[in-house]
Amino acid sequence: MKPNSRANKNNGSESNEFVVEKIIGKRFVRGHPQVLVKWVGFPICESTWEPMVNMGNCMRLLADFEAQLFERANARQE
Repeated sequence: MKPNSRANKNNGSESNEFVVEKIIGKRFVRGHPQVLVKWVGFPICESTWEPMVNMGNCMRLLADFEAQLFERANARQE
């Protein structure tokens, strides 16, 4: 079951709300974290990098993704 978390995905002056399916990546740009977001109803090739500060409504998805990263890092160290 995937939570129906929402985030604003603004293009220019439009203000639309899209549903986040899952977070599939993380990176830092100039010291600021961004997450790669897979949007509900869009193919994976249309996933977008979003500033983490814009993902406030998706805290559960962010926490789950960070936990997966932590588990992978620990598995590599063993």
